[in-house]
Amino acid sequence: MKKLAYPILLLLIAAACNRSPKDDGTSPAPLFPQPKSVDAKPEGGYIVNPVSGDTIQPIILESGDTLITGVPIPAMGKVIHPDSVTQPKVVPYIPSSSTYNAHPNRHKIPENLTKISVNKDSLTTIPISLPHLAVAGIDTTHYLINSTGDTVKTGIPIPAKGKTVPTIQPQPTPALPPAFKDAAIANLQYLDVDQGMNSSYVLSILEDKSGNLWFGTYGGGVSKYDGKSFTHYTEKQGLSNNRVRAILEDKSGNLWFGTDGGGVSKYDGKTFTHYTEKEGLSNNYVWAILEDKSVPIGVGIWFGTSGGGVSKYDGKTFKHYTEKEGLSNNRVQSILEDNSDSHRNGNLYIATEKGLNVIALDIGTQSQILPDRQSGVKETTKVSKNPQISIHTFEKGDGLKALDFFANSAFIDSKNRAWWGGGKGLEMLDLNKFSIAQIPPAIYLKQLDINEQFIDYRNITDSLGNEITFNGVQKFENYPLNLKLSYDKNHLTFHFVAIDWSAPHKIQYSYRMLGLNDNWSNPSKEAKAEYRNLSYGTYAFQIRAIGESGEWSEPFEYTFTINPPWWHTWWFRSLCVLLALILILILIKWRTAALIKRQKELEKTVEERTEELVQKNIVVEQQKHLVEEKHKEITDSINYAERIQRSFLASREMLDANLGVTSSVPQQRDVSRSEPGYFVFFQPKDVVSGDFYWAGKLTNGNFAIVNADSTGHGVPGAIMSILNISSIEKAVDKGLVQPNEIFNDTRKTIIERLKKDGSPEGGKDGMDASLISINPDKTKMTYVAAQNPIWIIRNEELIEIKPEKMPVGKHENDKEPFIGGEVDLQKGDLIYTITDGFQDQFGGEKGKKFMVKKMREYLISISNLSMKEQHQKLNDVFTNWKGEHEQVDDVCIIGVRV
Repeated sequence: MKKLAYPILLLLIAAACNRSPKDDGTSPAPLFPQPKSVDAKPEGGYIVNPVSGDTIQPIILESGDTLITGVPIPAMGKVIHPDSVTQPKVVPYIPSSSTYNAHPNRHKIPENLTKISVNKDSLTTIPISLPHLAVAGIDTTHYLINSTGDTVKTGIPIPAKGKTVPTIQPQPTPALPPAFKDAAIANLQYLDVDQGMNSSYVLSILEDKSGNLWFGTYGGGVSKYDGKSFTHYTEKQGLSNNRVRAILEDKSGNLWFGTDGGGVSKYDGKTFTHYTEKEGLSNNYVWAILEDKSVPIGVGIWFGTSGGGVSKYDGKTFKHYTEKEGLSNNRVQSILEDNSDSHRNGNLYIATEKGLNVIALDIGTQSQILPDRQSGVKETTKVSKNPQISIHTFEKGDGLKALDFFANSAFIDSKNRAWWGGGKGLEMLDLNKFSIAQIPPAIYLKQLDINEQFIDYRNITDSLGNEITFNGVQKFENYPLNLKLSYDKNHLTFHFVAIDWSAPHKIQYSYRMLGLNDNWSNPSKEAKAEYRNLSYGTYAFQIRAIGESGEWSEPFEYTFTINPPWWHTWWFRSLCVLLALILILILIKWRTAALIKRQKELEKTVEERTEELVQKNIVVEQQKHLVEEKHKEITDSINYAERIQRSFLASREMLDANLGVTSSVPQQRDVSRSEPGYFVFFQPKDVVSGDFYWAGKLTNGNFAIVNADSTGHGVPGAIMSILNISSIEKAVDKGLVQPNEIFNDTRKTIIERLKKDGSPEGGKDGMDASLISINPDKTKMTYVAAQNPIWIIRNEELIEIKPEKMPVGKHENDKEPFIGGEVDLQKGDLIYTITDGFQDQFGGEKGKKFMVKKMREYLISISNLSMKEQHQKLNDVFTNWKGEHEQVDDVCIIGVRV
């Protein structure tokens, strides 16, 4: 019961906590909402757009019938029998005997054409650079992919660095006088290729400040006409593309040519400067160019592109305006500017393939007092470097008859009226009367429904009087003030409305419920908000609206309270806490009495058990003493066995005498002990070992060394090693000198001794071993290798003597003799014999085996060190590799330097 009391108390305390509403002041969601999924309705069609809420206009056929959208229409074709159709009449071809002269407009190609070779050394290579991609935190929802596959950031300035191309100044071509068409009635004249034009297809025309006419053509570049001669500028002279759709002369006298695929080319009279997608332009197809009047000279040029929206160039950077920033379509057909002066905000009118956009330029001018020599002071106007820009869209609801406009079919007449040519006639806007709304819409709360029921709060029923309380009703509206609801009246529907007389169809709403969710909802045209299953607490419902001005209104706020149910009231919680405390006190007293009773019983039991433990402890101490004596006996036996085994191993004196470094004085034949020419890295797994090393003098004067791994390890391995050493010594005592003969005889002795062990295998034990025999001059080495390899390192390269695949012992191939071999030695050679304990050891970070490959590489890496240093390195590496892992086998490595 005590264990249940504490969780109950914690739950009661947590239930008494109240929530407080939170308002972080965050802004509403963006104006352009995320895509919305709507189920298809192919059978009945749609009358109202389920996403936007707009009424779908019916399609009227030529017959006057109404075509319902979204509904399949059965196709009924008219069948015409072939017999009812008039058969085609075959007219034979008769060659004409008459001849006609060709048109005299013939031009003979000169025979001696001028050839100009390209000077490749003068060509300039311009690297592709997109500095805007270096902006940290790239927003993938606001970029374009241009025709070259590069990412173009939209809505932010992009540093522009045009590609300057030296212009090859063309020679003027004398122009023939304008011609008249044959039998022309009116006084109409024309210029064509016969008169000196470069192309017959003219896309754009401009008259510059000097009176020259510039013709942009389709395929022939641009031609300047001064009334007497033509000067042609094509790609050969530096133009970026020969299809020129738009021409502009800026306030500085520079000419801008908008091309089809080559971006924009600026001509200053000497050089062309190209601005393409590589230099920051949003698209290389430029169909409209305009320099606005509201900015200083030399900047503020707008380029309308076919697919990349509008790009504004301020002399240093490009800023793009596309569908992501509110443009109705990215294919721009024309750009106009109203007739505002430089001290007043102006508007740009962008005609696209899907509507008309107005870009309102908020220049942000401010007055500034400067000294003047004549009057003393002078007031000037300073233009902001960062004007604020807003985009407004005109649709059919605003009065447009059609949304598709044609390229360069826009004009502002002398009466300040804007005209656009489109697919359904002319569209006209009187700019003298036109103005963009600057004030956000006014927002009002109209009605509040409770639990999906309409309530007239001025005539409340008696049944609702106990569940709904309020102080009054808002004038001219139907919602209560200071509303308090019972806990089960928690399904609320708010009806609201916003007023924007300039464009009521563009009003959208965003709302939130402080105390439930602090985030604004996505903008929507639906004028209601519904909340279900609200828990008790105080809430603040906020609503905002946005319209033609593009600015959100101040939020309207409505506060109300939902009372808690009786089981969440303060008096009920206090009563529960009081009852819980009383219950806990009762449980504590009951538990305390039970513990006292149990304590007395345990004290009696402890006394009885203590006496029993005293007696058992005496017995345990006696057993412990006996175990310690036995352990000491076993340890002493194993240590004694280790001394016996070590007596069978090669002694240090014998190894020093035969493998030590000889004295540098020729007449002294004794051995130097200062630097031995060998090492033995011997690391048993237990006190005694199955691995062993043996050495001895043979009757032919050679010095033999055996490195062996006996079957098993520990005590069994040590006993087997003594048997193996005795068998080797028996073969040597017989006078055998060849390593293979010694192993053949040793194997025979081991098999004979173990076949009486009583095992079913008949003594399948023995050893994996290698035997090397070095002559006194250390110039030759004979060897035999059974399972274990022999390695020779010469000039930091490892030579491996592969072992014979059979052990020294009983084996399925034990009738086959060992073969062995002989190798010539060189001064400085290093000979290594090795068992498998080192490379099979688990360790390292991942607990894997050391492996033979790593063993070879490591021996090569330390081969230049002295034998003593090599021994120390091997010891350190083995200890570090093993770490906390248990040693898995005995280890024995012998190294000899020649």
